Amino acid sequence: MWRVLLLFTILIPGLDGLFNVFDKVRFKPEACMNQGLEGTCVTPQDCSGTWTQTCSQGYGVCCVPMAEVVCTTPEGFPGTCITAKQCIESGGTYPAYTCDNGGGVCCIPKDNVAPAPPAVADVVCATTTVGVSGTCLTSSACAATGGSWAGTCTVTQGVPGICCQPPPSSGDVLLAEREILQDTLVAEDGAILELPFLMSALSAVQERLNPDPECCQSDYTLECTVVDVHSSVLGGQVVILPGNVILQLEGTVGENPNAFHYTGEEGWDAVITLNPKSGTVFAHATNAAGESFTLESCSEGQVWKSIDMDNLDDYETMDLDLDFLEPIGNATFQFSFDEEIHLLKSGIMDDDQIVTYSVKVYYTREFEKTTSDVAGFIDQVIAETNQGYINSKVPLRVEKHCHELATIKEFSNPFIMMDKFTKMKGTAAELRDTADAAALLVNESTACGIGYFNTISTGMTITVTNKLCALGYYSFGHELGHNIGLAHNKAKTTNKVWTF
Repeated sequence: MWRVLLLFTILIPGLDGLFNVFDKVRFKPEACMNQGLEGTCVTPQDCSGTWTQTCSQGYGVCCVPMAEVVCTTPEGFPGTCITAKQCIESGGTYPAYTCDNGGGVCCIPKDNVAPAPPAVADVVCATTTVGVSGTCLTSSACAATGGSWAGTCTVTQGVPGICCQPPPSSGDVLLAEREILQDTLVAEDGAILELPFLMSALSAVQERLNPDPECCQSDYTLECTVVDVHSSVLGGQVVILPGNVILQLEGTVGENPNAFHYTGEEGWDAVITLNPKSGTVFAHATNAAGESFTLESCSEGQVWKSIDMDNLDDYETMDLDLDFLEPIGNATFQFSFDEEIHLLKSGIMDDDQIVTYSVKVYYTREFEKTTSDVAGFIDQVIAETNQGYINSKVPLRVEKHCHELATIKEFSNPFIMMDKFTKMKGTAAELRDTADAAALLVNESTACGIGYFNTISTGMTITVTNKLCALGYYSFGHELGHNIGLAHNKAKTTNKVWTF
């Protein structure tokens, strides 16, 4: 289905001179300064040390050797930022916290852990695992129980302590015998020391400061929790989602160094992206049971959502594709029918060459109000779309041309919204702004999305997508598919143009 459409996207004006997100970014390693320490500017994947600042216009990080970085644990103990393996081999210990944005741990030398006052065993605290409570203990008392570091707290009379998470039971998926966790999570005494949680629950005080995030207010949200996100675990071989869902790294999404694809047992599949400029993390995770979860950013912080897929499935049936098979006044005719047939035949002959098309993304003020990191959100839905192409072995990729605030008011009626957006700049060519497609993100709509159908040849490659469905239901890429002549599942509809 896709291969015969590939060369259509090649010949749409506007590709020349654009930066291809799949081109490798190369730059010479140069000296840089990171919080007063000398480092080297490299890619995040090439940094074996730690970093907190970017360089080379945001494409690199100022990497400082971990052995030179002095750190302090949540209990107040001085340590050195090194790898977990180095810390264990040295006989040191460390909490479940990494050093800033790097991949190291704050390692306390074994001789530096001074005796601490007795623990108060009945003080309950919130661990770094969402929904799991622990007991506030000193580090030595926690180690004696076989528990693990999972947050900070106050033991008694102002004495700092750790929130000690109980040791896993025999049936727990976090047991040490899991091979994927052995090298990183088990200390010499058998206790689990470091867990690569992608996020952790807020303290009770923090929760009171973030009572009801606006971006959580949706009829299709089952649960929504403000969380602390630990971006340093991204790119590691293992990340853990709330509910102790263990995911393994499959790789980056294409050649995007800030987009990661993780999978796990029970059909878990997740695309996770990092905005290197803002430090914000976005994610969408699904499983074989049909559950869908998203991690996004709003004004109150980052939130982890559970989407009501049962009702959203009914909502999705309102996804619409508009027939615009003939050029209209607002369209820009791209090529003739004969040229279209020639491209069709060429596409059939070549199904290996990866073709990249561009999209200019607009967003409404209402969308901006509930999305504190618009660029990060767009990066996430672009990455999800590309991972979909990769999963389906489709030699097609999409890249963001740029993003811009729309000048029109948001309407819940998708037909009105589509009409207003189509006419916003006078012509489709102006709306696309040399990109191959124009897409609008809205905060709310009575449909998941709407897009003109099979309009590559006319230039009317225009879509509107609801925020909830764009991130939680793959609707951003879905609507772009309508533009290039893709209909819904054969069980639901018949393609009016193509017989395949």
